[in-house]
Amino acid sequence: MSDSKVKSGEPFIREDLLDIVRYIKKKRMFLGIHTNATLLNTKIIKELKAVLSEVDVIQVSIDGSTYEINRKMRMVSKAQHDLILNNCGLLVEKGINVKVNATITNHNVHDMVNIYSLLVDIGVNEISFSSVFLMRNSMHYTFMPEAEEILNAFVKVLIKSEEKGHPIPIVQDPIAVPYGDSNLISIYKSIPDLASFYCPAGISAIEVDEKGNVFPCPFLRNENFLAGNLLKTTLPQLWKKKNTWDIFRNKQTSTDLDCPDCHFSSICKGGCAAQSFELFNNTDCADPRCDLAKNWRYKYV
Repeated sequence: MSDSKVKSGEPFIREDLLDIVRYIKKKRMFLGIHTNATLLNTKIIKELKAVLSEVDVIQVSIDGSTYEINRKMRMVSKAQHDLILNNCGLLVEKGINVKVNATITNHNVHDMVNIYSLLVDIGVNEISFSSVFLMRNSMHYTFMPEAEEILNAFVKVLIKSEEKGHPIPIVQDPIAVPYGDSNLISIYKSIPDLASFYCPAGISAIEVDEKGNVFPCPFLRNENFLAGNLLKTTLPQLWKKKNTWDIFRNKQTSTDLDCPDCHFSSICKGGCAAQSFELFNNTDCADPRCDLAKNWRYKYV
């Protein structure tokens, strides 16, 4: 293993988290810690600085440039919102790499450029904009905006970034299925040798829960994809176990949503398998966030 990420829930709830961090760093692995930043303080940040290397990252989610917008998705109080921003600033002051992720939904799509400007002012090291993961029966209040709305808002971010001299690397865009974005299809068709969509689930990445159970992806914590338990067997044994995650390692698109007829089917491979499973209970269906499959988006929600 070359890198490790501590996430899922709030890791700083654990009193022994810093011991876990030190153990990981003794193994000379890259470390990323995903936190809401509300439990950080000057003492913890000082201890983190002593053990983290220059390539390690603390990732924080901030989904709005204001408390009013952020609370619609993060359910934080005004005091917690202010604390998150302050602790991000403290991490930056101590020279710890900070990456902020904003998940783009109907609540904050038009705030994207303001989120970017806020993070520039704080001085974080990286920013990513991620697409929302659609959950069954939970899309009435929070949902994914139309592709054109997302694209137009993201273009404003790119323009603002250029105006400011590109101070922060934008390491991820909010377009869920690029090859299925109706606004970009004509452009992609004119480009030879497009890169294939790559999902690391079960191929170069795993998810280990608090009980040692091993899954291919944080969105596939399901007994159908349970490879085994690290408290009972070794990772190499689980990794080589026949048929464990062959559905991901040999992923093919299904005929269910006419993916094979799509110009990009061989490189897109249906998009996110976890998203397909969440809504259709089938990893081979097309990602419902794809414009070409949008008529299916609300079929099971």
